[in-house]
This record gives sequence, structure tokens and C-alpha cells, in this order.
Amino acid sequence: EAVEECSSSWFDNNNSMADCIFDAIDTDEDGSVSNAELQEYLENIIGSIYDPKSIRLLFATLDQNADGCISREEMRFAFSNYDILALYDAFGISKGLKAVTSDKIYVQAIEQLRSDANIDPRASPEMLNILADLMFDKIDTDASGEIDLNELKDHYNRENKNDNENDSDTENESAKAILSALDVNSDGKITREEMRAGFNQFNPKSLSEAFGVDEVEDLL
Repeated sequence: EAVEECSSSWFDNNNSMADCIFDAIDTDEDGSVSNAELQEYLENIIGSIYDPKSIRLLFATLDQNADGCISREEMRFAFSNYDILALYDAFGISKGLKAVTSDKIYVQAIEQLRSDANIDPRASPEMLNILADLMFDKIDTDASGEIDLNELKDHYNRENKNDNENDSDTENESAKAILSALDVNSDGKITREEMRAGFNQFNPKSLSEAFGVDEVEDLL
């Protein structure tokens, strides 16, 4: 219903359409869209459940800075820079406000959006898993097989190499954001499998930068 109210914006104002979709999904009105909100929105729009992994891919594609949420600015960026018809399909809507119920169409739409976002489809899962493992082992200093919030804070502190109180607050926020982005089961920890999933879902370069690592050599 919320989407139908702005149907006149579909082809003449991308920001209006982006805002309409954003507001329809952001049910708690906190100014950001979570993966859970996106999945709930698609379930309500479609009336059936897509593969959560496909929804997670859509979420990761739109969450450009890998902070665990989609901002209004990120949604607007997508509607201004990505294939507009693929976006309509990805959000469960096609021209004429007809629900998209084909899994094949949905997957194709996400593949197009990931291409638009410069997420290289040729990057092999094996290579991405290696990068994920390097990152994981760099942060999991106690070798417990899990990364908790304190280890993330320590990681950012080491990367930033300073003790300024304001920077410390920033590091805490960064740690919480990356935990939110990768902790799929919400148990307060990142497992190796969750790290690998993150590198396969998010833009690997953006995710590395979110960890404060700009070059692969920094992981070695």
C-alpha cells in the first residue's frame, strides 16, 4: 500500500521512489533498514518467502559501507546509479505495481545490481574465502574460532594506532557496526563461516575498508 501511494514517482523521480521504498521498509523508523526489515518487507509484498541468502545478497549489495544497515542515502544512490528495472524486480515490484514472484527474475535482478555495484562476479568463492580467513585470523587473537566485540575494538585500535578518546569512540562504533553487518545469527560473535559469507556477499573491497584494511598486504 505504501508503495502504491507513490506509484506516480516511478519513472520521473528516482529519489522519491527510493524514499518511498525506504520508508515502507524502515518499519521502526530509525532512519536505517536492517536485513530483517528487508526480508519482512519482501515477505509482505510477495506473499511468499524468497531464499534468505538471495535477500542477504540484495542487502549486502545496497549496504555500500558494510555497516550492517542501508541508509536513505545508500538507497537513493542505488536508485540513481543502478539499473532501475532490476531494482523494481529486486524489491518485488515490476512496472505497473505487479508483484514479481519468479525466483529466476529475482536472482537475475540481484546479479545485475551486483554488477552495477562493481562486485566482480568472476571473483571465486575460494579466493574470497582466503581473504576472509586472513581477516578472521588477524582479528581472532585468542584463536577461539569466534570474534567478539572486544576483539573488534582491539583490532580497530591497532589499525588506527592512537589513543585519542574521540577516536576510541569512533572505533567502538566501527566495531559495533561491523558486528551488526556480519553476525547473521545475532549471537554477538562472528564465526569464520560468517566472515566468509560476508566476503562473498558484500563488496570485498568495501568490507576490507570497513575493517580498516586498504590493501591485501595488510592482512599478511
